[in-house]
Amino acid sequence: MKRTVCLLLIGLLLCLSGAAFAAVKYPQEAKTTESAVEVHKTARANSTVLVRLRKGTAVTVTGEKTVGSAVWYEVTLKDGTSGFVQGDVLSMETAKGTPKKATPEPKKTVKVTKMPVTVEVRHDGGELFNHIGTNWFYTYELNGKTVDPEKGTADFTAGREYTFRTVIEERDGKPDVGENTVTYTPTEADIKNGFTVRQKVTVSENGGRFSGNMVTFTVTWKINK
Repeated sequence: MKRTVCLLLIGLLLCLSGAAFAAVKYPQEAKTTESAVEVHKTARANSTVLVRLRKGTAVTVTGEKTVGSAVWYEVTLKDGTSGFVQGDVLSMETAKGTPKKATPEPKKTVKVTKMPVTVEVRHDGGELFNHIGTNWFYTYELNGKTVDPEKGTADFTAGREYTFRTVIEERDGKPDVGENTVTYTPTEADIKNGFTVRQKVTVSENGGRFSGNMVTFTVTWKINK
């Protein structure tokens, strides 16, 4: 008797387990419920976008993949293109006949902080700049944008890489130019407390009796809290 009951229970569990796995069967036919639906190369929001679909475009769903808290559907288009669709943008019939929609990936909040930026310059060439000249011009760029060295401002985000470029030029008949570019990725502590970035720029005299003379500038970027 006990053996019979055990066999019945095992059979029931197998049936329930099979029903759970059969809740969604693939492939499934589906349609996009929004316009400009992006089909990605992989199940990542920052992966390559293969194509954008119009609302109501028919696709074949061949499987699903959960990444974090988001559900991605693997789809195949009529032209054979395969990729992944994320978010609440598909409507399809499950095995039970009820529409199933993807769970949208939660949007990440990126904190941007506007911070004052100043630039200080020192050199080792004395009052005469090692006889290179006295007609100096300075250009400071942060991510390709010119910065006012006395009262500049810029937006910063922790974990993002920033490019600092300085160009120093002595303008005479044959301009003498030096430049340097460095990159820096600020941390959360940098954004909270401020930080500095330093670089060296060397300028050489390219003509005349002082040809070959050099002067080195130390450039200090100060990003204040």
